[in-house]
Amino acid sequence: MYLKQLSKSEDFAAWRELWNDRVLPFLDSLRPVAGPGIRIDRKDNGTLIRAVPAAVHAACSVGSAGYDSYFKITLAEPTSGAAVVTIADGATGSDSYAVVNGAGGYTLPPYSETISRGALYFLKYTPTQYGSGGAIVSGATMAISSLHQSGGSFPSLPAGGTSGAYYYQLGRVIWSSGSTPTRVVQDHTAGVAQFNWFMNCYLG
Repeated sequence: MYLKQLSKSEDFAAWRELWNDRVLPFLDSLRPVAGPGIRIDRKDNGTLIRAVPAAVHAACSVGSAGYDSYFKITLAEPTSGAAVVTIADGATGSDSYAVVNGAGGYTLPPYSETISRGALYFLKYTPTQYGSGGAIVSGATMAISSLHQSGGSFPSLPAGGTSGAYYYQLGRVIWSSGSTPTRVVQDHTAGVAQFNWFMNCYLG
């Protein structure tokens, strides 16, 4: 509502002019027209519809934004051509969990290493080993492991059965040609890692 002259004082006239010419047009411009980011300015010669620029957030190259559950890969700010990679629960910074065939569960403590080139991170599951008489020689194990880039060749996930183990990819750290890692790629984004492994059975 426009103010009408209620006093003849010069002070009030100046205040009324500021309200009518500056404050009200600004408040009108804040009214949404067609959704967030669209505003309207009412002018003496017509109406101006405009877009309000959205806030821009700087990109971060040293974290896996948007994922905060188990096996989150984070990268500390690189120093002297090296950086520290940590894999842990993104919510607490502590243990992560994996399940094999929906039954056997494994608690894995945070994993950390210093790298100076690209790296691939994965779970390595080694099934229980049995002797010829059927006795258990070694129990099943689960561990976080990595392979590092060599030259211009980035490593790939080992095939199942390599070294008697089976593998599940967690993510990658992509390193540029210089001394700074480019970014973290979080491949596992499903919370608890569901590791499916099926033993070949032969009945003679």
